[in-house]
Amino acid sequence: MIMPMKIEKNTTNQRKHIGICPLLLVAALLGVSLCACSADPAGENFVSGSDVTPPPASATDLLPEYIVTLAVDENQGDTVVQIPQFAIEGESQAIADINQRIQQELQTVYDEFSEQASEESWLEMKTILNPMTGYAQALTWYNTYPSYGTDGYVYSYIYDLGRDAQVTVDEAMDMLQLQTDDLTAAVTEQLSEGQSVVSVEPAACLFTGAAAPEIYFYVKLAVEGADEWTYIYRYQQGQGAVPADLSLL
Repeated sequence: MIMPMKIEKNTTNQRKHIGICPLLLVAALLGVSLCACSADPAGENFVSGSDVTPPPASATDLLPEYIVTLAVDENQGDTVVQIPQFAIEGESQAIADINQRIQQELQTVYDEFSEQASEESWLEMKTILNPMTGYAQALTWYNTYPSYGTDGYVYSYIYDLGRDAQVTVDEAMDMLQLQTDDLTAAVTEQLSEGQSVVSVEPAACLFTGAAAPEIYFYVKLAVEGADEWTYIYRYQQGQGAVPADLSLL
């Protein structure tokens, strides 16, 4: 008589356990689903609802030195031509914009020189590739000879891997909280008697070992008894402005 009662109790307990288990399973599945829905689909650097978008996967995987190379590297007589090019797998509007600038600012100059070149003229277009952590960058200087009145022209091409964006000289000036008047003052304080600044124009920037970027800019100077000349200066935070002889690149 006792045994059937025990069996009936056990059967009741088993039914209770069987009824509870599906509820636990459903709760567990809902928890997993909620976690999956709250996961960041684009990685830690993605900011939902903003204009910040993750960089292409290949940009975050590559080192800066593999993103920028020399597409043209020629040396014929006195003519030297080095033209950079940026490339990553996948789509990047920033990379496309940088390469378009290179085409307009450098390749066009080289093409026109090649069409009109003579034995009396030559072109020096020199580029340094200066990859830094987080930045693929190139600085290019050029001048066409014979030349008078100018030290030439300088351009910078900088790709920020973390933002999938190019860094312009205006942005670099903002980083340093610099205005054109600050550059003018930095040059004026070291001029000789009879010299004066006619105009100042920021042109390029470059990240070096220091955290702050360097600024390259044109300075047109007037000198008593001589023609005006446009020089290229370099500004470094904490060190001021000095002439930059980029023909030595």
